[in-house]
Amino acid sequence: MPAREDLERVMEGMQDARVRVTLTLHPGPGETPFSKHLIETARSYGQAAGGTMEIVQGEPSDEPLVTICATDRCTIRYHAVPEGPEAAPFVQALIELSRGGGAPGGVEAQIVVFIAPACPHCPRAVSSAIEVALANSAVTVSVVDAQQFPELAERHAVRSVPLTLIDGELRLTGVVEAGELAEQLLERESGGYEARVLRSLLEGGLIEEAARKILTHEGSAAFVSEWAASTTSSRMGLMLAAAEAMTLDATTLDGRVEALSRQLGSDDAALRGDTADMLGQIGHPSAEPRLLPLLEDSNPDVAEIAAEAIELVRARGRLVH
Repeated sequence: MPAREDLERVMEGMQDARVRVTLTLHPGPGETPFSKHLIETARSYGQAAGGTMEIVQGEPSDEPLVTICATDRCTIRYHAVPEGPEAAPFVQALIELSRGGGAPGGVEAQIVVFIAPACPHCPRAVSSAIEVALANSAVTVSVVDAQQFPELAERHAVRSVPLTLIDGELRLTGVVEAGELAEQLLERESGGYEARVLRSLLEGGLIEEAARKILTHEGSAAFVSEWAASTTSSRMGLMLAAAEAMTLDATTLDGRVEALSRQLGSDDAALRGDTADMLGQIGHPSAEPRLLPLLEDSNPDVAEIAAEAIELVRARGRLVH
């Protein structure tokens, strides 16, 4: 249950409420110790707030949760028990919403923060996400206890907490301050954002998701950008994702041959060799004239890889004809 000081903060902070806050309780498909604990905790906050907060019994959902709404805003969802260290951001959200704060409209986004009850840094990550949602009514925040929802955590390859997800794609590990989080939302229309998404998917080991990203026009451009800036170790993930993407659509990187070929002139022999290999895997005929000079490369390993890549390109040409 919430600590006495947290309940007192709610009681005092919402005395001058200008907007009625609603807590909607969704118990989940069946009562479990977790769902019972979550619902009882939320009711305790509602009772502390008195008449400034309404408690509504919602429809059962797939997972137990509590939503916090104010007027037409329903921005915060808790799949976690807001007590102990995690009480502070929850209480702050109740108080700020009751004061009518927040700007209408703005940049739409879905932010999910995975936490664990014993995590010392998780409350700061949650506070950042809630701060962004309070300032922008188009942002929805979900706080998820990774220990209580292991299947969901596994689906998103949660290896450590806190982990913040933006629109189910961009993965931000550790504490992300509110200002940085807001910048990430504003930069979603930039090409650099797609590269960051691809990088974060690969860092999380989500090869299939990265491959689906590469299948898009923006994703394939991000692949080229990440390839140019890659290290030997990071290229391994890029190569795996590209191979998976090409099993789904063999032509997905055909239009990126010219851009990738620029790395054939790199001073880094490993990058030259890996690029030649990648062009061979793509197999587009336009790669052959770009690969031919590498047959005389000063590094014999690079020259050998280039020869093999040329043969792959020619083999694809023979298949086409």
